[in-house]
Amino acid sequence: MIEFNQYSLSNPNCLKKKNYNGVDIVKFIMSLLVLIAHIRILAVDKIPYLDFFIIGFLVRIIVPFFLICSGYFLFKSMDLNKPDFKKIRKYILRMCKMYLIWSLIYLPLNIYNYIQTENSFFKCILIYTRNLLFVGSYSHLWYLLGTIVAFIIIAFCLYIKLKPKTILLISGILYLIGYIYQLFYKVLIETPIIKNIIELYDKVFETTRNGIFFGFFFVAIGMYFTVAKIKLTKNKTILGFIICYALLFCEALITENLGMARSYDMYVFSIPAVCYLFYLATHIELKNRKIYRNLRSSSTLIYLSHFWFVSVYSIILQTIYSATGNQIIERLMNNSIIQLIFSLTLTLIISQTIIYFSNKKFKSLKILY
Repeated sequence: MIEFNQYSLSNPNCLKKKNYNGVDIVKFIMSLLVLIAHIRILAVDKIPYLDFFIIGFLVRIIVPFFLICSGYFLFKSMDLNKPDFKKIRKYILRMCKMYLIWSLIYLPLNIYNYIQTENSFFKCILIYTRNLLFVGSYSHLWYLLGTIVAFIIIAFCLYIKLKPKTILLISGILYLIGYIYQLFYKVLIETPIIKNIIELYDKVFETTRNGIFFGFFFVAIGMYFTVAKIKLTKNKTILGFIICYALLFCEALITENLGMARSYDMYVFSIPAVCYLFYLATHIELKNRKIYRNLRSSSTLIYLSHFWFVSVYSIILQTIYSATGNQIIERLMNNSIIQLIFSLTLTLIISQTIIYFSNKKFKSLKILY
């Protein structure tokens, strides 16, 4: 029988916990779901509605969950009336190093993609610099950049003595602005006064799925949980999650059918759904085992490394097919199950290899996760 503690997240019994094994399990499962989503397994196999179920709904609480975890676990040992700015700065610098290293790892894939566009060298440099600073150096690495920006904003808010509730309110307003931008994009872009503002914004930031409009809010939620006196029973938590997740699915369907959205990153019901899930995961009591620490490290490595193998699979087969026209290669290119097996296997092998050596003589490898 799995135990469920009855303390609020701001209770000392929760704040002093060293291991949150339930969180480690959830993050690992989520990292695998991200890999599956990025392969678009059902889109390739011509099942668009189920593909939307995964892309437009199922995975939409994953990054918010990661961000809430980051906020909670950094601030839970901190007095927010007297913040430890050295600790915050150390965390931000570590995330910056991680972001730059993973950007270098993905640079060869960026170069390959830029070659395919046939843009001038100068334009490619400009696009990459813009992405590195404001969007994300590679598709999924926006998460690291968004985390960095979110913590910088929160550090500034704490520096000017804003209370957690005020910070949460400000971040919520910014999330709402970003949500409106995404949901009504096709209408807003046709509105004369707003059109020029949006076009200028798009040239720099490209999306509101970033640290300002997205990451800031969920990191602020994680921070707020360290002071909020919220106490729920196991049944209320599970029921709340199921109801909100079901409402999120309805919201996703309505958003899709409206046909006005630019993308499907920001929802209203993803907020309570991910909060209930985080509360549930942090309150599950599991006996400490080494496997949970491994899952914690693996989830980060799987999320950050998987796109290499997803992309390389397509690039290699596309190159061979272009040179030979072999029909077997063509079938392999369109077989998402094989791509999933290939990507998942190599991602897990590389992740476990990095963890193994980082715990031995190569401690510096820990910067990767």
